[in-house]
Formats: sequence, C-alpha cells, structure tokens
Amino acid sequence: MLNALVRRNRADQGRETYEHEDLAYLVHDIRSVATSVSLMVDLLELAAKAGDDTIQRDRAVSAQSSCNQLAQLCTRIASQMAGASDDHIEIEKIEVQPLLEEIHEIYSPIFDLTGKSLKLVSGNQRSLIIGDRSQVFRAISNLIDNALKHTSKGSDVIVSQSDFFTQTFICVSDDGPGAAGLEHGTRRSINTLPVVVRHISNSGAVFSPGTGLRYVCETMASHDGDAIAELNERGGSSFSLVFPNR
Repeated sequence: MLNALVRRNRADQGRETYEHEDLAYLVHDIRSVATSVSLMVDLLELAAKAGDDTIQRDRAVSAQSSCNQLAQLCTRIASQMAGASDDHIEIEKIEVQPLLEEIHEIYSPIFDLTGKSLKLVSGNQRSLIIGDRSQVFRAISNLIDNALKHTSKGSDVIVSQSDFFTQTFICVSDDGPGAAGLEHGTRRSINTLPVVVRHISNSGAVFSPGTGLRYVCETMASHDGDAIAELNERGGSSFSLVFPNR
C-alpha cells in the first residue's frame, strides 16, 4: 500500500511538471479556433437563409479549415499530456505568398461577419523562409486574432509581406487604438510590450491576453528571427515578423 501511494504521489508530481505555458498557448488557440467555428456556423446559417449557394460553399470551406485546426490542436494537447515532446521543429522551405493567401482565405469571412475587412497586399511571389510552417502559420494567425479583437467595426486590417536586403517582413497592420507602450517613430520588440493580467471574478484563474503574443515571440526566436511592434501612419499598430531571407 505504501509503495502504491508513493508511486501515485510521484505520478501526481509528474503531472504538475507539464509545461503550463505551452498548455496555456494551446488553450488560447483552441478558444480562438472555436470562436472561428462558431462564426462560420453563423455565416452558413445566414447564407442558407439567403439561398446563395456560392457563399455557402465558401463559408463551408472556411469552417472546415477551422475544424481541422481544432482537431490538430486537440491532438497536440493529448500528446503533451501523455508526455510527448513538442519541441521539434519541422524544417522546410516556406513560400510566403501562398501561406498568406491561405490565412487570408480562412480569416476573411470572420472579418466580414464582424463588419471589418482583412486585406492582403501581395509581395514578392518568390520569397522563401525556412522553418516550421505550422508554427509560422500559428504565429501570423495570433497577430490577426489580436487585430480582430482590438479594432472596431469598419476597421481595415492589412496583411503584407516585403523583403529588405537579407530579411523578409510579414506585417499585420490595423487602424485600432494602438498598443500600449508604443510611441511614434520607434520600434519595440513585442516581448517588451506591457501585458495586462487580471483575475476572473469568482475564480482563481488568471487571464492574460498577452499569451498569443508571447507565443509569437518564442516562435520567432526559434526561427532566428524577431517580432517587432510600432505605430503606423493610420494611427493603429503594426506587428511584424522578421525572418532571415533565404
């Protein structure tokens, strides 16, 4: 009996050593994707009422993409809780423009539903970066989620890509109120921006809206890049992922 209790105690201690930050990132992503799925369902219902099959097909594709992301995230959580490592980066050549087009296709209907607009500015069609495509996809999505949450109805969010000497920039720019801690004419690393943390009422849980941005910074660090923020000419914030240009 004593040995059994010791083993159980050790198992409990092992469970407490899960990488809580990583699990928090995954939970954050699941909430974002779940919101996307919910919005897609609303869009499908609206399209069905309007009798527009073309719209319904487009929305169905976006909803299916969100569902696939949700399934992948659930698989990753199960793997982490089983003790599997998630540190390995799948290195591959990533074509930037097709990646941004895929993200734009998924998120545009969500912006349309909320009365906002997501625009994609085409860049160098041949730009390549090296890294884990799923992680880069997730980092860009986090920036777009952030812009969606912090802009008002009628806002434009612009996703763009540009090359500058040995670097490739992927930028998400909005016309919102601007991030705290930013001043005109200065750039700051995203991980130096202030993070607002508050306690949820009647709960011991802590909610941190900075979770998604911290994941962005860690992803860029693992890809030998940087994540920077600045105020843009439209008065909002611009968040840029800076990759070594391959």
